[in-house]
Amino acid sequence: MVGIFGLIALVAGIVLVVLMIWLWKNSNLSTLKKSILSLLIIVVLIAGVFGSFAYVLISSDQAYYSTDGLNLDEVDYDKVINNARESRYTVNGPYFVNSEIENANGLYSPLSELEQQFGKDYWVVAINGYYTQDTFFELRFPRDESGTKVTFFNGSQTDPHFSSFKKENLPDDEWIIDRFMLLFDIDKNQSQDYLNQLKDKIRNVNKTSVGITIQKTPDINSVYKSYQNKSSNITFSPTHGGGWTTQTFYTDGNKSSSIDYVVPNMKIINLVGGAEYNIQIDKMGGVNLEIELDAGEQIPEEEYIQVFKNMFDNIGLSPEKVDEFEFDYRSSVW
Repeated sequence: MVGIFGLIALVAGIVLVVLMIWLWKNSNLSTLKKSILSLLIIVVLIAGVFGSFAYVLISSDQAYYSTDGLNLDEVDYDKVINNARESRYTVNGPYFVNSEIENANGLYSPLSELEQQFGKDYWVVAINGYYTQDTFFELRFPRDESGTKVTFFNGSQTDPHFSSFKKENLPDDEWIIDRFMLLFDIDKNQSQDYLNQLKDKIRNVNKTSVGITIQKTPDINSVYKSYQNKSSNITFSPTHGGGWTTQTFYTDGNKSSSIDYVVPNMKIINLVGGAEYNIQIDKMGGVNLEIELDAGEQIPEEEYIQVFKNMFDNIGLSPEKVDEFEFDYRSSVW
């Protein structure tokens, strides 16, 4: 919405400049009349900008029925999507959480070991390492930046949401150096250099976490194998429609590291009675349901439940599963 307001303001500014040039070049008007007309133009344009923005807000306002999503375990994803198309539903995607492929953040580096489970079209979104349960680092791979963003967090501070991150909040130096060497396949001297950059950043930036950008990307296969070999137990979190899953590695019962992945999802859309019914389903069997309708409008529960049951039946999912979803209602976005 801020972007829309900026666009409206930009157009108004261009109109203002054009009108002012025309007005003050007009030799038939006195200076007093030009001043009065200038003021009038400014007032009208300001009123127009805020009026237009108010109209955009009101016209884009909507009500929602939404759920937190569930995982339905064994789902034939490709068959469901094919059934949806044959049922004449609108099918959009693929998405990675809520982003299209060109905007998805992460590192495309499929692990051969996980291809059977995920397929080839998934992203590694983050790699995490835990010194303790509260002190850890996170690696992310922003699409609009080069390199890898490495950020350290410490939740055991007196007030982790507001306290400034200090050097003593970092893990042990040797632990950090070893992790940098593993993650980026570099020697000890290079790891020490990155650690020094990290400490310099702490001195110069007053934030609750501290991070640096390293102009390298990790070898996902090597990192994965290392995490796997050092682990006594490995778990996956269930997806809920967006396709986000976390693989957590445990050593001696404690969480030692994790990798976040995003698998593709599709949105199946059905328009009924002016409302838009959405089924978001991902490749790991996660399903999320949402209804979008005009602000303030409501639908009887038995009515929207039946619509979703019909859709589930048509796309090859068990209609009874709809009863397991809990819906929340919002009468307005604003």
